[in-house]
Amino acid sequence: ATTNITSEPSRAEVFVDGKSRGRTPLRLELPVRSHELTAQLDGWPNEQQKIEIDPQRENAVHFVFANGSVKITSAPGGAVVIGNGQELGQTPLVIEEVKPGDVTYELRLGGYKSTSVSGKVEPQQQSFLAARLEKSVGPEPGQSFTNSLGMKFVPLAEVRISVWETRVQDYEAFSRASGRHYEPADFQQAPTHPVVKVNWFDAMAFCKWLTDKERDENLIEDRQSYRLPTDREWSLAVGLPNESGATPQARDGKIKNEFPWGKQWPPPAGAGNYPAGAGQRRGTTMPVGSFKANALGLYDLGGNVWEWCADTYKGGSSGTGRDWGVLRGGSWATSNRLEMQSSYRNVVDRNERDVIYGFRCVLAPESNDRIDNR
Repeated sequence: ATTNITSEPSRAEVFVDGKSRGRTPLRLELPVRSHELTAQLDGWPNEQQKIEIDPQRENAVHFVFANGSVKITSAPGGAVVIGNGQELGQTPLVIEEVKPGDVTYELRLGGYKSTSVSGKVEPQQQSFLAARLEKSVGPEPGQSFTNSLGMKFVPLAEVRISVWETRVQDYEAFSRASGRHYEPADFQQAPTHPVVKVNWFDAMAFCKWLTDKERDENLIEDRQSYRLPTDREWSLAVGLPNESGATPQARDGKIKNEFPWGKQWPPPAGAGNYPAGAGQRRGTTMPVGSFKANALGLYDLGGNVWEWCADTYKGGSSGTGRDWGVLRGGSWATSNRLEMQSSYRNVVDRNERDVIYGFRCVLAPESNDRIDNR
């Protein structure tokens, strides 16, 4: 006799008397007698029915795989609930039609540590998940802060950026703790001078060490991380928020006659640590913050040392197969007008170390920030 077997949701595997016969919706010819039917659907408990086949009519069997629901609360309330990478709402929150099984949600609230709540959802039942949020000891959103090394940070778009370049004393702390080789400059540097002779990989290793250190010390949240600024973030810091182009190479040098100190040429007195005149070198770095800050409170975006950005630079200036990176801002040895422009990108192999190369850090809100060529 003909038997139609359906399920909600569909695509359940159907077993008739222990033998798999296909997936719903299914139309079978079954012998006239009683049969044990089992439906299996990934993530749900098996559903079973017994049917007595009636030869006088078309038989029908329908399986329903029921969902459950979850109610999430927090103290204090108003926490953003994240599930599978998506914002689902704010606590208190009821989530309907949740597939049975283990579930985990992340709760985020400004001023509090992020936390996770987990539980098991049963069909046709509501699961209750609750969390008491702990005050965060990290920086408040949108606020300036000083980290464990005494590095000062101010808000910049979605990140916080160091007001000055990473100092010798900061990098030496990293070198001592990590054992990473550090070769000092071949000129005299005080602890508050910007560190030099670091390549892109050195700078990123410093950022990772500082991230791990401050997470372990409960000074930043586990989802926050230090890294190099992206090329776009650096442009925003120096006062070029409207550059066009999708990559550093597309934006390179497009905005003319804009300098970290303004439009005036040559650099006015006190603009930064540049050579005193064309072809002349002061011959050394200077302590960070020796000159006037810009409107965002950032120092030395022009002069002192070139600063590594997170991005790579496609193509490079010469040769093939090189691992090109981007440096911005000029240095104590920069006297060329073109190179002093805020839009200029210094394209250098990321493995290169030099007495004119340094970096500054940003603190990003997410530990898995995607760094691309924008």
